[in-house]
Amino acid sequence: MTATDPLIRLAMVLRMLRYISPHPWGSTRAQAGRRYESLQRIVQRVWDPDPASKARSRFEAGANVLWTPLRISRDGRLKYGQPRRGERFGWLASRAPPPRLCQSDFDRDISAELSPSRRRAEVLYDNRFQITFRLEAIPPGDPVTASIIEGSGRVVLILGSRWLWPQVVWRREGEGDVTLACISAPELDWYEPAPGTRRNYSMSEKHQEVRPPWQDAVDFKFIRILDEP
Repeated sequence: MTATDPLIRLAMVLRMLRYISPHPWGSTRAQAGRRYESLQRIVQRVWDPDPASKARSRFEAGANVLWTPLRISRDGRLKYGQPRRGERFGWLASRAPPPRLCQSDFDRDISAELSPSRRRAEVLYDNRFQITFRLEAIPPGDPVTASIIEGSGRVVLILGSRWLWPQVVWRREGEGDVTLACISAPELDWYEPAPGTRRNYSMSEKHQEVRPPWQDAVDFKFIRILDEP
């Protein structure tokens, strides 16, 4: 970030918080309460010019947004640790995990919305994602659908993966959750390559695991828009 004007820095932080926060769009909670102290704390740490500063560590300062220091490789890849020669320092802002005792509060049972009589269902989750279920794409005799009708199983949305993206799971009494659909992205591999370089793919991206059974029937859409005021 090269902005030097304090007001521009504050405006950039506010926009990033609104974009990432799980609180309703435009609400004061999605902007760290618009408290000057909280916003200034973020600005001071993110724009700290000292490469050896202890402030370059993971922190949270409101709006349920987590700030994580990273190094940016010459080819544009994001990595953890201190920058090496020719690399730049950066920050990754992401949705902060809820307190461990509150994680189940974000489990949302959507079984009632997935009635077999419907062809499509749309669900807003975590104030950030619109999830569309194309029920006509689920094959007849699907055991998950049958368990919903029988009352022996439920379809639940949870916060999954490191980045707390929505994950659709099949939940039954006495059984472990089964992932039905999720957002799949390798760790820190979604980046724009530097001019003149090629995008490198990790082995985890080349060798995908077994595809979840509802993956082709569920669409995930992030509904926040960064360029909106």
